[in-house]
Amino acid sequence: MKKLFTLFLVSISALVSAQTFNNYNAAPIPPNGQTQVIPIQVSGLPNAVNGTFGAIQVRVAITHPSVQEVEIKLKAPDNTIITLSTSVGGQFGQDYRNTRFRNDGMYNIEQGTPPFNGTYIPMEDLNKVNNGQNPNATWFLLVTDTYPYANNGSFDSVRLTFGNNPPAYPPSVFVCPTCQCPPGVTDCDLLPDMTSSELVIVNDMIESPGSLLIGNGTPNIGMGPIEVRPVDSCFCGLVQVPCTQNTCPSNVPVTQRLHQRIYRKHAGNDTLTYYDVSAGEMSYHPQHGHIHVDNWADFTLREKTTDPDPRNWPIIGTSVKQSYCLINLSTCDGYPGACEDNNGLPLSLQSQFLNYGLGYLSGCGKFQGIFPGMLDIYSSGLNAPINLQSICNGEYYIVSITDPDSVFVDADYSNNVVAVPIQLTQQVPASTASFTQVQNGASVQVNATGLLPGTTYLWDFGDGSPYVTQNPTSHTYTANGEYIITLWVTTPCGDRFGYDTVKISGLTQPNGVPNTEEMSDFVAVHPNPVSEWIELEVGLHEPSPYSISLLTLSGSRQVVGTYPSQGGTQTHRFNTNDLGLAAGAYFIEIRQNEKVYTKKLMVVR
Repeated sequence: MKKLFTLFLVSISALVSAQTFNNYNAAPIPPNGQTQVIPIQVSGLPNAVNGTFGAIQVRVAITHPSVQEVEIKLKAPDNTIITLSTSVGGQFGQDYRNTRFRNDGMYNIEQGTPPFNGTYIPMEDLNKVNNGQNPNATWFLLVTDTYPYANNGSFDSVRLTFGNNPPAYPPSVFVCPTCQCPPGVTDCDLLPDMTSSELVIVNDMIESPGSLLIGNGTPNIGMGPIEVRPVDSCFCGLVQVPCTQNTCPSNVPVTQRLHQRIYRKHAGNDTLTYYDVSAGEMSYHPQHGHIHVDNWADFTLREKTTDPDPRNWPIIGTSVKQSYCLINLSTCDGYPGACEDNNGLPLSLQSQFLNYGLGYLSGCGKFQGIFPGMLDIYSSGLNAPINLQSICNGEYYIVSITDPDSVFVDADYSNNVVAVPIQLTQQVPASTASFTQVQNGASVQVNATGLLPGTTYLWDFGDGSPYVTQNPTSHTYTANGEYIITLWVTTPCGDRFGYDTVKISGLTQPNGVPNTEEMSDFVAVHPNPVSEWIELEVGLHEPSPYSISLLTLSGSRQVVGTYPSQGGTQTHRFNTNDLGLAAGAYFIEIRQNEKVYTKKLMVVR
């Protein structure tokens, strides 16, 4: 009797050793992060799935022109969700055809090639659903197209199989017979080396008044991929929340922790093992259906200084911190010049990369990556503009830093920065200090025009009277003559000056005698204003030495020389460059004994 009871138990076990439940109702896959939910009705099984009896295989058929955009998950009745596949197969790989996911599959799904016709190890352990729950309820296959535009994909069928002794999840091994360490090294971590592309920025800069849009590229010139994977740990601020929650109460995205996967090549065999390291918390955007790698690239408008490190240059304009999908959008050989080594030499051949194309994840789902010899590109239309309000025209630098907070493991952090010169031409103009004047006898009214808010003014009317800082303003002369009116302005774009002349005549002294210049003592300057060569004519009666000096408006003095005189006119010729004169206003001063003669000089460049 005891033996008969044992045989009865064995026969019951055999009856439930392999049962399959299907759904063949085809359905379109919606775009833009929406999920097609496929129910699978399960019944007639033991009331618990575990290590003795449980889910052992999920078989799917999906038609899609770019499987890299497809995410496939299995959801158990107790809401446990595992990822079977996502972000694999390359941008142009098509279809999952008769694809079987089993823990004892031939290869990891990441190593498969579309149309994935075979048996593969899923991205997560199937035994996570064999947790003691009652399987007799509705299960779901979740199929998501993470791309924002429709691709006419469709779910075709699913078969969920339960059986005895579900196989264990395999060890962390990938087969890669072509993977290499550097020459002379037999055991190494295959690390990414992320850089920033100067050429992508140069080819995609859009300036408009008040803003600047910049494209950005992040090449991987290293020996291994950069890959990120989500961890089932999500937060709103410091509060942990379920990862099924999309947004926080403040209407900001939920953040989810990520791991970066590092592959290691071992000596003497063709396998890679791997280990995962923490890579911060990134925001999940349900409207896109993917993780945004926050602050992946930071670019700013800066002014160059003598500091050799562009990261220390003063920031003139900034964009918001950028969020990216890490995805192979181009190859270094397909975008010649976009990838460079540390010496600035182009990397445009596949043979220049030790493990070109090594990687298992790339796409805009929650699993993402960039392979060696490839680059991600965020075009200018996807980035927030750099605000250029009140920024002047001129030469600046776009400084782009990939992974500025060094969140990810990288072979070389020093080459993550690039400084790209840019000439702004549509912003605040480099103003000139232009002005209008209206003369009425000995009085003149002046008014600066076309200048920016915040400009300060300094008027010099050329007759030795005090400077005036108001605008508009007026001035009355007390002696006949020709005077140079000079306006200095300080604008947001720097200091500028302008000048004009005014001739005053017809004034009389109190005794009625015309006020005329004494022509026997004079200093003439030709030309005035001057750009390079200046000629001084000095006419003096006394046969005694005299000196020539240059005075700045601040009062500093530069002695040009001392000369003998026998009376009459003497001519001197000087080069303003040799005298070190910058553009601006000066006074030429002639001193002879107790007499001082001055003349205004304008230098233009």
